[in-house]
Amino acid sequence: GESRYKLRWRERTPEGGWRSRSETLEGSRLERDRRVVEIREALASRGTADPPSAIRAPANLLEGMLEMTRQREVDGRYSAKTAQTYTSYARRIAGHLHAIARIPHDGVLPATLLSRETFAHIKERDAQLGIGQSVRYASVRLLLDTWEWMADDPARWAHVPPPPLGRTRRDYLTRTARYGRTVAPRLEHVDACILSLPPRTSQSTRIAAVIMRFTGLRASQVFGIHAEDLDVGAATLRVREGKGVLERADQRVVPLAPSLLMEPMVRGWLACFESGPLFPSRPHTSRKGRGARRKLPTETFKHAWEASGAPEHVWRPPGRRNSRPEHAFRAAFQAFLKDERVAGDVIDFLVGHHPHGPEALRDRHYGRDLFEHARAAVGLLPPLHASRE
Repeated sequence: GESRYKLRWRERTPEGGWRSRSETLEGSRLERDRRVVEIREALASRGTADPPSAIRAPANLLEGMLEMTRQREVDGRYSAKTAQTYTSYARRIAGHLHAIARIPHDGVLPATLLSRETFAHIKERDAQLGIGQSVRYASVRLLLDTWEWMADDPARWAHVPPPPLGRTRRDYLTRTARYGRTVAPRLEHVDACILSLPPRTSQSTRIAAVIMRFTGLRASQVFGIHAEDLDVGAATLRVREGKGVLERADQRVVPLAPSLLMEPMVRGWLACFESGPLFPSRPHTSRKGRGARRKLPTETFKHAWEASGAPEHVWRPPGRRNSRPEHAFRAAFQAFLKDERVAGDVIDFLVGHHPHGPEALRDRHYGRDLFEHARAAVGLLPPLHASRE
């Protein structure tokens, strides 16, 4: 007669581990023995009892990195510039993986390569190439994010090893540099920098520098202002640009300092634009292609800081490989408000630092007191020294 049999065995996984398998068979002893032989032969030849048609090839790592980057650009998490940058990182990582695994340049990079040792080799090769620390961190972060993203969709990406969890995740990333305490410039230093802008500097850059001084916004945010974002009567500005996806989605409205709106050159500049960008002629505001890079006048501000006589450590912090001369305006704005005993949540609201906790988020969007406190804070800003000379 016929009986029911339970067959159990262990087989290798594509990731190099082991897994237990079982199968229930109804039939005679002869059929059971025949199936046992089939399983043993399959384990010996293929390492798995699955038929060849059911065996899926491991996911392609380069394809995964590129697809995740495209998806994040579509979702708005990456700008076109960021997507272009991460695409180049993905191709450089793929080159490292081809060399590490000795896979031909046109060969597929299987997801089974993902391991702690692979990350260590990638970081070592990047360091040998002299790539900066921030870029090395961003590169391995891209690969780690891709690993987690692919593991969340096993139906689409086959044989992806389990990604690291918890604190072990940090071991896969490049260690970021620890900098000592920095000293922010004073507003007098910023005013001296604006006065020291080279003669060839365009009027738009000078206006942008003044707005940065009075708002604490990043250079990219100031150069992205449109005339529609300004309400001179209400003395408010809608911030449409942002460093991250949260800040871009925030679209916050901040109060403007009365001293800024009283500056003659600022009022004259604003009167010239009824709509569209306030800085249309700047090369970093025009996009000639979908992935065009946006340029900032970093060198212009660097020369101005050097000519201003301000201490170098306030605009070029020691120990940092890359200085941010235009970012010193933002630091001076925050330091001034801090010295004036302005509350931290008000400063965070003005400069765009994201709040923590549901209560802070609620105050940010619906709290009238927060906006009034912010208006009082910008009212403390003194006039630009250059306007009085």
